[in-house]
Amino acid sequence: MGHSLIDSADPVDPDSVPMRYATFFIGVIAPEVFIVQPGFVQGTVECLQFTDAWAGYAVSAEMSGLCL
Repeated sequence: MGHSLIDSADPVDPDSVPMRYATFFIGVIAPEVFIVQPGFVQGTVECLQFTDAWAGYAVSAEMSGLCL
């Protein structure tokens, strides 16, 4: 079975290099959702023939999942 931080009895060092990289990548990747999202909405409306309302529902579902 693999090693998991959740089940580990070892303390997690927030100053370790992997944790710093993880924090950096989260800070870079998380805002990308807001940059890509308008293109996603436009693509669903133009290519998949979604209505504006259904595209909004899809985006709200995505954002709800992100929040959870």
